[in-house]
Amino acid sequence: SSRPAVSPDGNWVAFSYDNPTKANSVYLAPVSGGSAKEIKTEFRACGEPAIGVQDGRVLLAFTALPAGEADWRMLQVLDISQYF
Repeated sequence: SSRPAVSPDGNWVAFSYDNPTKANSVYLAPVSGGSAKEIKTEFRACGEPAIGVQDGRVLLAFTALPAGEADWRMLQVLDISQYF
């Protein structure tokens, strides 16, 4: 797993798993409790999430392997406004 990231408003936590069956996703959990929302990606070994807000959009940044056998990580930024 990776270090969790708290959203700027303090209401959400983004995290990922080491478990290979869940490693292609980043998860958002409400701080107040409740079910986590899964954000599926096309990448492998997602980690190091960060959440930010810019121009009214909620952005999720994370690193990931571009493919299963890659030996380097790349930065990805997704607009996750629809989850809020």
